[in-house]
Amino acid sequence: MNVALTKELEAIVEARVKTGRWQNRSDFIRDCIRHYIIDEPDFDPTKDTPELAELLRQSKNSPAKPHKKGDLKRLLEKVRRNVGM
Repeated sequence: MNVALTKELEAIVEARVKTGRWQNRSDFIRDCIRHYIIDEPDFDPTKDTPELAELLRQSKNSPAKPHKKGDLKRLLEKVRRNVGM
């Protein structure tokens, strides 16, 4: 089986493997899938979760804010920090 990943996901996989916790990329991906299945056995992407419903309610009731220059870059940097890149 071959899986196509975006460059960002490839970078995340490579960074995680370099930590030494996994022998190779395949080990990391298998571990991710195992955790996903174990941690989310009842996950149904077609149904709203209470958390998603609450976030949607909050966003509907909050005023729209215009994006400022650099917002996307800051968001991407935050994501990278959280995933250890």
